[in-house]
Amino acid sequence: CREQFVRLLSTMAPREYGAIKMHEDAALDILHIDGTSPDGISKKKRFPSAVFAVTVLILLGVSILGKSRGHSSIPDDSMNSKSDDHIKTRTTHPAPFSTQSPEDDFGLSSVDRYGTSFPSKIWGDHLGKPLPTNSWYQNFVAHNAESPGFSARVYTAPYMIDNAPQEMTGLRVHWPVLKVSDRDIQMDYDFNNGLGLGTKSENVEKEYTVNEDDELSLLAVSLNWGKHMSSRILQGMPYTTMDYFRGTLPSITSKNGLASPAIVDGKEEFECGKTITAEKEVQLHFKQSDFTWIVFFSRPVELQCKSMSIDDTNPGLTSDAMFELNVLNYAKDTLNPLTVRVALIDQCTTGKSELRQHCDDKEELADREAYVSLLRERA
Repeated sequence: CREQFVRLLSTMAPREYGAIKMHEDAALDILHIDGTSPDGISKKKRFPSAVFAVTVLILLGVSILGKSRGHSSIPDDSMNSKSDDHIKTRTTHPAPFSTQSPEDDFGLSSVDRYGTSFPSKIWGDHLGKPLPTNSWYQNFVAHNAESPGFSARVYTAPYMIDNAPQEMTGLRVHWPVLKVSDRDIQMDYDFNNGLGLGTKSENVEKEYTVNEDDELSLLAVSLNWGKHMSSRILQGMPYTTMDYFRGTLPSITSKNGLASPAIVDGKEEFECGKTITAEKEVQLHFKQSDFTWIVFFSRPVELQCKSMSIDDTNPGLTSDAMFELNVLNYAKDTLNPLTVRVALIDQCTTGKSELRQHCDDKEELADREAYVSLLRERA
């Protein structure tokens, strides 16, 4: 059994055999291959643990030795560097099979695509170029997303984003919960608890296109609403971000009413119906969802909000939104856009969440204040 173990290690990483051999004795002590374990348990009963330990050691040995055949690696001379500044990654890509056109250079037949088999017009000026058609954000650039009112959804982890805030032009961000059964795994959410981020301005294009100036990527996609708004949808993003150009006025909406007055810049309560200037941020706690969101502004803005309860009959709101936060004015900058970012900071603020799993998930966050501080610092 000992010989088979050593042979297995040397087969998995033959060039590092000598280094792995140094860990052999420790590994065998863990596995107790040579005899009965110190606590008297026989080898047969420890076999599942032994298999697990062997697997971990193999993976750990290959990782420590830094001989992975992946795309990125650290040069050998960087291992002795005293500063992280000297550590550089080296990315290698295989040479292309060919750089010639099968149709133009070799006279081979081509296939023309029409209708729904042709990429949607959302790709904009990228049409005619190689497209990342297997990317995770395909729902946002598919033909269905061109249809007014169609809800195209993508999962950025942790947020779910869709393009259907019917009360305005823009995006809607959701905080989902994981639901698992013996048949499927779902990221579930109630769209009423989402937060819309966009504008109510009538002169802004309702349809978006992929940003023509950005290089296409499998990790992210940038969307433009003409020359007025732009948003970069990135996998793993901690915020949902919208940039506003040419004086476009931002709006934030929800189908939830506020549970308590908004908090401006971490200290001042803001009653809806009044006007206030926010230097950097606003916190919003909603009643039905029990969510608390934080909204960051890249410069001071003049704000006004409208909110209603379920029993209100004349809220003065657009569409069926129960809450609106509208920017009335801000200092114009021809060089830099107004950037608005939203992030969820508490999915179970009072413990009265409609989805109890939100409260269960909250317990996994060890230090909420540190998380909020980090969001402020990076916003």
